[in-house]
Amino acid sequence: MAKREQAVQRRPAAGKPATRPAYPSSYVQLKKENEDLTRELTEALDRQTATTDVLKVISRSTFDLQKVLEMLTASAARLCDAEMASIARQDAQGFVHSTNYNFPADWVEFSQAFRTNPGRGSVSGRALLDGKAVQITDVLADPEYTYHEQQMKAGYRTFLAVPLLRDGQPIVLLNLARKTVRPFTDKQIDLVSTFADQAVIAIENVRLFDELRARTEDLSESLRQQTAITEILEVINSSPGNLVPVFDAMLEKATHLCEAAYGMLYRYDGEFFHAIALRAVPKAYADFLRGPIRPSPENALGRLLNGEPLIHMPDIRMDAAFGSGDPLRIATVELGRARTYLAVPLRKDGVLIGAIGAYRQEVRPFSERQVALLQNFAAQAVIASENVRLFEEIQARTEDLSESLQRQTATADVLKVISRSTFDLQTVLDTLLESAARLCDADLANIWRPTGTAFHLAASFGIAGKHHEWMENKKFLEGIGLGPSRGSIVGRTLLEGKTVQIDDIQADPDYALNELLKIGDYRTMLGVPLLREGAPIGVFVLTRCKVQPFSNKQVELVTTFADQAVIAIENVRLFEEVQARTSELSQSVDELRALGEVSQAVNSTVDLMVVLNTIVAKATQLSGTEAGAIYVFDQTVQEFHLRATYGMDDAIISEIKDRHIHIGETVVGEAVEQRIPIQIPDIHDDPNSPVLDIIVRAGFRALLIVPLLGGDRTVGALVVRRKKPGEFPKHTVDLLQTFAAQSVLAIQNARLFESVEARTHELAVSLEELSTAQDRLVQTQKLASLGQLTAGIAHEIKNPLNFINNFSALSAELVDELGDVL
Repeated sequence: MAKREQAVQRRPAAGKPATRPAYPSSYVQLKKENEDLTRELTEALDRQTATTDVLKVISRSTFDLQKVLEMLTASAARLCDAEMASIARQDAQGFVHSTNYNFPADWVEFSQAFRTNPGRGSVSGRALLDGKAVQITDVLADPEYTYHEQQMKAGYRTFLAVPLLRDGQPIVLLNLARKTVRPFTDKQIDLVSTFADQAVIAIENVRLFDELRARTEDLSESLRQQTAITEILEVINSSPGNLVPVFDAMLEKATHLCEAAYGMLYRYDGEFFHAIALRAVPKAYADFLRGPIRPSPENALGRLLNGEPLIHMPDIRMDAAFGSGDPLRIATVELGRARTYLAVPLRKDGVLIGAIGAYRQEVRPFSERQVALLQNFAAQAVIASENVRLFEEIQARTEDLSESLQRQTATADVLKVISRSTFDLQTVLDTLLESAARLCDADLANIWRPTGTAFHLAASFGIAGKHHEWMENKKFLEGIGLGPSRGSIVGRTLLEGKTVQIDDIQADPDYALNELLKIGDYRTMLGVPLLREGAPIGVFVLTRCKVQPFSNKQVELVTTFADQAVIAIENVRLFEEVQARTSELSQSVDELRALGEVSQAVNSTVDLMVVLNTIVAKATQLSGTEAGAIYVFDQTVQEFHLRATYGMDDAIISEIKDRHIHIGETVVGEAVEQRIPIQIPDIHDDPNSPVLDIIVRAGFRALLIVPLLGGDRTVGALVVRRKKPGEFPKHTVDLLQTFAAQSVLAIQNARLFESVEARTHELAVSLEELSTAQDRLVQTQKLASLGQLTAGIAHEIKNPLNFINNFSALSAELVDELGDVL
């Protein structure tokens, strides 16, 4: 310092001209020191900033240890100029990497299968072995380093591992790596150690939180027990003359808080025990307990009767009663599948009046707290029993009044349900908005619901006195759609999936609906999501024209209104689904009825025209069209002929009935050729055709043709026409295909009948001709016989007279027969 002052105080000698002095070496040194100090201050500031950031993360994420460790990893790597970093945490097998900064993905995947333990083969293992920071300047030059496959995947050369200690034992490892041989400085190692200390703090915070949570759970358990006892007392007070709800509630609380599989309560009548209340008892065991149970010295009930304060069996199979074959104990194990049993007596003035038991189906003894809790329940059961005795007479007197009151209450409840079960969703939403706005002192209230890919305004309410502003606000909001984003209260609520409040939208940098601010001086906004199964189906929004955040109670109230809106929306959705399903079923019934009528027509007549007219009429009606026709294909001339029509005037029929339509010609021929239905949504858009021109002049715009096919044969085509343009629904096409199949069946049946009838006529004619020929043949045969007889007679006349005498009688008979024939 003295030298520096001397250099500053030097002056030029008297009488000599002043010359420009050269900078002394001390100045250069001062400048260098200043630069060093500046660099150190910068580094210190960076470290301080990083430390502050980490502490902020620790303070804000007290119970999110992973987030803190990731922040520590990234900060340590950045400040220490490390290219890669990670933190390894300890589990049952060793230390495993839980954070990663810039390590390659294949290295991360490869390292997850390894656990680091103390040893010389890795840098982390040495740090665990030595309990302090360890650095290897070049892992490739280190003879003891054995993690070569991991080194090849990450490519690091210099590696630093710093253990995080608690009570002298490492609990976390902080690892830094560089891809070049460049050792970390002592300052950087000290900085990493600082981060290690912070990580220990974060881990310790989480440990303390876990301990606090465990303590809280104990207190919560005590609170639940106290609450259960209070609830039991309330049931006792509210049911002084009825033990059933008291014992049911008592067993429910006892089994739940004592972690029992089931429980039961016995009443002792001086000779037998009776199970008067059961909770979750297996059916087979419950059936066994329906009758009276006689106590014995070996079973638990008998031991309670003999004065034992309680019975606790850690394993029922090890109990003497089970070994001796006591029926109750055997049933408890085999029918109730119980292993651990706890029974507490119900005593009044030292006299046993019953018992309460809790059962577990695994070997797990009850804790002292659970035993004390069951004893408390037993005392309450005694109180309840005494109350029943005291209020038995009052219960009998008030039974009629209670029944009347119950009827009136039930009637009122039904009326409330009827009055609230409305499916007018808009009225419900408007009512909810008005109620929420008035009770929460809001100027505007809106409900947004999804339509398409965005959320749109579904309901709106404005307070009196700002009607014009509300209408402008409503008009603007109705013209926009919103999605998840931070630019609006609706978008922000959707983005976060929870209640969002903006204290002042005019001071919020992310709020983007500036056009809305031109309509009114809106300031505070509250958005509450309408959630169904965790997914948003709407947003409930309240707005104030002043900076006044909504209170917690108001937020809870709006949340309740939002839940009611969800219920209303869900009711309407379910109602609409039921209506839609009912409509579909009605349509299906109508279609089935029509198909039945067509089937009846097909089966009841073979008159082809009757069947075809029925089919085309039903097809036209059910397809929602105005006209229809059926063309039948003539195999002889290979042409389609119009055979049946519906809804068409005579002028149109006369113009189209004589048209010669072949396969592949016009839309009808094309549908048959392609063997698929063809529709023309708008005839105006189809190429010109004489038939289509006629149809257009008649006012028809849409056309549907369904081919009639019988296997590989062409039968005809079914055509329906509609005056309104547009495509035919799929179910309409399917329906007409069904009608087409029935049309094919009808045509084939009619043709078969005609063929049979023609063949029958031919056979009848043939039969008649055959009968005539047969008659002629018989006559011819008789004449031939007569000729032969006559020739014989002429021959015999030449014989002697005695021959004539012998056969005279025979001749007379022959003459008579000849006379008959002639």
